[in-house]
Amino acid sequence: MGDLTDVIAGGANDTVTTTVLRGVKKGADDFNGVAVLEVVTGVGGSTPTGSFDGIAANASNSAVGVSGQGTTGVVGTVAGISRDKPAEGAGAGVLGVGGAAAVGVSGKGSIGVLGTGTPGVRGTGSTAGGAGVEGIGVLTGVHGHTSDVSGSLEAPGMVGVHGESVGGVGVRGFSRKNRGGSFSSDRAAQIRLEPTSRIRTGLGDQTATPTQLVERPEGDGGKLDLPKEGRTGDLITILVDPGRPSGDCVLWLCVQNSDAAVAAKWAQLLTGEPVSGTV
Repeated sequence: MGDLTDVIAGGANDTVTTTVLRGVKKGADDFNGVAVLEVVTGVGGSTPTGSFDGIAANASNSAVGVSGQGTTGVVGTVAGISRDKPAEGAGAGVLGVGGAAAVGVSGKGSIGVLGTGTPGVRGTGSTAGGAGVEGIGVLTGVHGHTSDVSGSLEAPGMVGVHGESVGGVGVRGFSRKNRGGSFSSDRAAQIRLEPTSRIRTGLGDQTATPTQLVERPEGDGGKLDLPKEGRTGDLITILVDPGRPSGDCVLWLCVQNSDAAVAAKWAQLLTGEPVSGTV
C-alpha cells in the first residue's frame, strides 16, 4: 500500500471551493440500505488495535467540526450493536445508540448536555423499571430551575421541577440516611397541599379532645424512638403500633434544632377524631 495522501479542499488546484464526495445512482435501488461513503479501519480484514479515530474532524473555533443533515442528522452506534433502522428514521438531529452497559449519548463540559425546545430534554424509560431521566451528581443529581420571576403568591409562575403521573406517584424522594425531601422558600410557605373540591363543605363542627402519645413507664415496652438529629420544621410520621395492619400513625414536628450536645425536640401535632373516607 502506498503513502497516505491528503484530500485537498477544491481538489488538486488547491482552491477554496468545497470538496464533494458524491454517490452516483446506478440502479433502481438508489443506495437503498448501503452507505455512499464507508470508512473501514484495518488492512486486509485485520482488526486494528490501539486507540484511534475512524474519522477526525478538526475545525477552527468559529467552524463546525461535524455537520449532518437528513431524516436523522447524525447516528452514532456503539461497536457490536445492531443498527436500529426504525429509530433512525424517526427524525432526530443526533441519535446515539448504546447497549446494555453502554451510553447512547455522553456529554462532558461546563454543561454536559444542553437541550432547547418544548421540552428542552425528554427521557423515556424503555423497561418497566427504567427511569425516563436519571441524574447522578456529587451534590445534586437533577437540578430544575426556572427564570420566571413574575409569579406571585396568588398566581404562581413556572415551576423548577414538575412531576405528573396517571396511575403512580407524581414525585417521590427517598434517602437512606437523610430526609426524603427538603423544601424552602424566601417569602412563602415551604410546602402547599392544594385543597381538593371533592370534599363536601358546610359541615358542622364539635369540640374534640386529641390524644397524645406518651412513653410508658420503663420496662413496660413503650418508648418514643424519635430522631436525635433534627432541624426545626422537620415533619415525621410514625406508626402507633407497627404490628397493626391498619397502619395507624401520628405526625410530629421538630421544634428545636439538635447540635453536638443536645438532641432535637419534637412536638406531636394533635388532630381531631378520625373520620372514615367515603369517596
